[in-house]
Amino acid sequence: MVQYSKRLGNDGFEVACMKRFVEREAESLSVLDRLIGGYFFLANLMGDSTYYSTTKTAAEERRTIWQAFLGGNPNLMREYVNNREFSTKIADAQLKMDIDDPLFGF
Repeated sequence: MVQYSKRLGNDGFEVACMKRFVEREAESLSVLDRLIGGYFFLANLMGDSTYYSTTKTAAEERRTIWQAFLGGNPNLMREYVNNREFSTKIADAQLKMDIDDPLFGF
């Protein structure tokens, strides 16, 4: 089973739910899982028209992920979570490198 960081403050509730669903990959979807997935699918669908243009693409991507998840295909969700984890690790490494740099000024 894959373990992801549990930093809810940085992720938000939607991504935290995605991480939990991906971690439980062998289990079938319960009614509660379907309700949560349906909520996020509708939230991203309804929020499309009110989001700024930069977040509209992200909402469309997440809507596609939730739709595939509800259809029984968690692969898109797994890829999204893995890419997000990788991006977070790279950003953390870059920040650490900037702080440790003697030219940074501290």
